[in-house]
Amino acid sequence: MQIGSFGDVIFRVEEENILTIKAMSREKKSRWEEAQILNDLSFLEFRGRDLTTISLDIQLIETSKMKIVDTLNTLNNMLENGENHELILGNTLIGEFPFVLESMSEKFEKHQEQFQHVELSITLKEYRDNQKSLKQIREERNKKQNTEQIPEGVVMAEQTEVNRNA
Repeated sequence: MQIGSFGDVIFRVEEENILTIKAMSREKKSRWEEAQILNDLSFLEFRGRDLTTISLDIQLIETSKMKIVDTLNTLNNMLENGENHELILGNTLIGEFPFVLESMSEKFEKHQEQFQHVELSITLKEYRDNQKSLKQIREERNKKQNTEQIPEGVVMAEQTEVNRNA
């Protein structure tokens, strides 16, 4: 059963393929600037939100269908090449933007003279590649979604009109 994905890395739990998320944490922060006023209390000014960071603890178990080294190579290439990908968990797209792999740590466990089990901790950071404001990006996204979707009332009115003419 597939539980999610990050680029070419598919999180799943099956009898012959185990690459699963053990834990996830997400950090969201806003930016504030403290304005100092001479002989008076300072005040805070909101400067926007920071990029979201997600940490995943992942368990890889080597099976005949899944080689740990392949997954580690894929993740390592993402890290070294600065690739950005969407993070999907369940059927839900996480975040407003894709993520980059910011860091990765590995803990290997040896069984019968070979490594068959790896615990990974990866940190993903939201990736935004344009200078438009977040407000502009959201408005454009909403406008695009509204033009692609025909409101139900319009569809019903068109069907009624077709039935009258028939």
